[in-house]
Amino acid sequence: MKQEDLDKVNEALKPLFDRINVLTNGAGYGQTNSSEEDRQSNPELKKNIKEEQQYTALFIACIAISVSLLTVIMFLQPFFDYFNLNTLHSVLLGVSQLAGIIGAFIILHKKHKLHEANKAKYDTDIVQKALHEVLPNAICRPEAFVNPTRLYHLGVVSQYTNARGSYLIEYDKNGQKCFISNLTLTYETEDSEGRTNSKTVFSGQAYILEYRSQVPGNVRIMTTSDTNLLHKEKLNGFKKRERDEEKIETESMEFNNNFEVYASDEHTAFYCLSPYVMEQLLEMKRIYGKFGVAITGNVISIALNSKFSLFEMPFLKGEVDNMSVNNSKRELQNVLSFAQKIEDSINGRVKR
Repeated sequence: MKQEDLDKVNEALKPLFDRINVLTNGAGYGQTNSSEEDRQSNPELKKNIKEEQQYTALFIACIAISVSLLTVIMFLQPFFDYFNLNTLHSVLLGVSQLAGIIGAFIILHKKHKLHEANKAKYDTDIVQKALHEVLPNAICRPEAFVNPTRLYHLGVVSQYTNARGSYLIEYDKNGQKCFISNLTLTYETEDSEGRTNSKTVFSGQAYILEYRSQVPGNVRIMTTSDTNLLHKEKLNGFKKRERDEEKIETESMEFNNNFEVYASDEHTAFYCLSPYVMEQLLEMKRIYGKFGVAITGNVISIALNSKFSLFEMPFLKGEVDNMSVNNSKRELQNVLSFAQKIEDSINGRVKR
């Protein structure tokens, strides 16, 4: 291969290598870097989570034994018929089915109770401690999440039918309330045969942050991604607010190829999108992937499609062993790092 061809290949693959490098060096989401002290921390909680894993294995074993027993009894049916023991055969079938159902129910019930206790202890001993060390005055509600309807009407998430989320973090910054949470959105459709198809349209973090200026209108900035070398992915399913916004083209072809901008007017769009801001947004797309930003008044709303769930309680053995307050702090700091970068970028025109 010629050197010039090799250079072209390296240039094409550079964004992928950069993203892998970020994710494997602590700037990405879900990254853990445990010390021996971390692995020795919270031994009781780790023991209980592993016990929960044992209940899962026991449930699978119970189902397997029950199915095997039923299979053997069914296989022996000619034997019962030959000795005219049909009643005994029916009783054995009924008893084995009932025993399997009762056994599975008891195991699932105990597993559910243990999971609830583990989750409550995990939220108290890991999540809350990590949060208060990073954001001392923050409040965390594990079962709550940022309102997705607001994000949809702002145009930063696509149409959805079901929403779920977790770990709504509320903190004060310069007298303004800021929010971060996990968010997952799915869109369900029904085919011609009445079957329901579900597609995940968003999975990541939602942010409500401060804007240091006051925008008279609104601006929406959406990343796009290449489906092939010639065509960009279109914003299908996203709310088009035709009455109060128009599509804006910037003077940067690179930015236009990577972002779609909608605003109430050009003046508002270019006030927010200085060359410095566009440069920073391009860099963040390269590092973090797809996201949407909406600026309205003095609020910045963000949807980051990270495919990662902040503070998710681990279940696999290796993840449980590495679970610690320090690792949860690192996860939170990575999420806040993106928020800070967006905030600084959008506010760049004001602070410079």
